Amino acid sequence: MLVRYISVWKLHGASRLEGEEQSLELARFDRPNLSAILTSDPEPHCFEVDQANACATQILKAVFAPDKEGSPEERIAAEQDEVAERRRRKFEKGLFLVFIGEAQVTDPDFRLRRDLDGFAICFDAIDKDALRDKFQHLIRTVITATQLSLDLNWSHRVERVGDAIYLFDADHGKRIYTFTEKVGPARASLAGIMDVNRIETANKSIKGILENAYISKSMNLLVKSTNHGASELQAFISAWSALEIFINTAFKNRYKQKWYDAIEEGASLASRRAFERFKNVLKDKYRLSDRFLVVSDMLIPDEAVKDAEEFNRLKKIWDDFLHGSEVDSALPTEAIQRLHLKYMKAHFDHLAVSTEKEDRQTAIATDE
Repeated sequence: MLVRYISVWKLHGASRLEGEEQSLELARFDRPNLSAILTSDPEPHCFEVDQANACATQILKAVFAPDKEGSPEERIAAEQDEVAERRRRKFEKGLFLVFIGEAQVTDPDFRLRRDLDGFAICFDAIDKDALRDKFQHLIRTVITATQLSLDLNWSHRVERVGDAIYLFDADHGKRIYTFTEKVGPARASLAGIMDVNRIETANKSIKGILENAYISKSMNLLVKSTNHGASELQAFISAWSALEIFINTAFKNRYKQKWYDAIEEGASLASRRAFERFKNVLKDKYRLSDRFLVVSDMLIPDEAVKDAEEFNRLKKIWDDFLHGSEVDSALPTEAIQRLHLKYMKAHFDHLAVSTEKEDRQTAIATDE
């Protein structure tokens, strides 16, 4: 049986698409089957989300008791109107990311099922968590790629509007709902227009993330930190952990050896021998701040010193927090996120240039 997962997110850093376009498909994947849509009109995609949440609210109110006025369908319809109105007031206008995933499930458990006109409700028919998990890596990938396309001074906050899971009963033409909803505190943000160049950047970043598995853990924490529903403390902890993991993995997987190669390239024979001994002594003894300096120097050399100073400032705040010392100012979560996104984007740009160079060298070798 077909099961569909719909998840709607508000992008606080993008106000609309460029020109008159209201919607476009940003990405589509086959395994699992998932499409990602950017839209300034989420209403068509929110119908099932609103209806599922209306069912959940009515169940909690125990409105299916026989002494209530009106039919269950009428009460759910009225509740759905209220749910939709609350959603519109909360999220207002802007740009939204809509994810639509589909999968096939076998032998759903319909022992706890209530059929109504036009749709049905069931309980624990499938493993909802397992279904959500099936799509989460790609969803986080697209969210991160979209964040990488935004200017660093724009908001990188995202907020989940809601999601819905429903099976489709083809024999009776009915949606069979499961549901969830979560909201978070309001924050101010700076947003801009999602133009063609940003869409292209997002698409390239999706490819870069999927091709570099070692980015996944830092990406997951980055998305967690930018989630509008996270508390200030949760966001700060996730943001710093994401940056630290990114620097460590990028240093280990790519830039440590490239840094060695760059130093050795301009060194004399005697210096190279000394440098080899130097490498053997250090091995994995590099401090985090040293690793950041190497990564930043390899990616954005003109800004490496300035950014290393900023990194050390942020690290001191993290260390003070970790050791229970008084933190003088507000937690610098957004500054950490900006630095992470800046170097993640530079990392993917670097990989793209390296791939193009390797392709050209391969083509020349083939011609010869």
